[in-house]
Amino acid sequence: MKRDAALQPLSHQHHNALMGVLLIRKGIEKKADMRVIKDFMLNWWQQDLDRHMMAEEKNLLPFLAQNQFD
Repeated sequence: MKRDAALQPLSHQHHNALMGVLLIRKGIEKKADMRVIKDFMLNWWQQDLDRHMMAEEKNLLPFLAQNQFD
């Protein structure tokens, strides 16, 4: 589905998030050291996910609140 241009950056970040989850899953399956996985997740949150969540809260949630779908 073609996204509105304003939503494309968030959509691309969702794709990146799915890739990050796959990396975590592979790490768990390969019995990687949990400290490595924890460090990866913490870094990922600090460098990417926190800003993404803030952008969604700031931009997307108010739009959805004003345009509730029945």
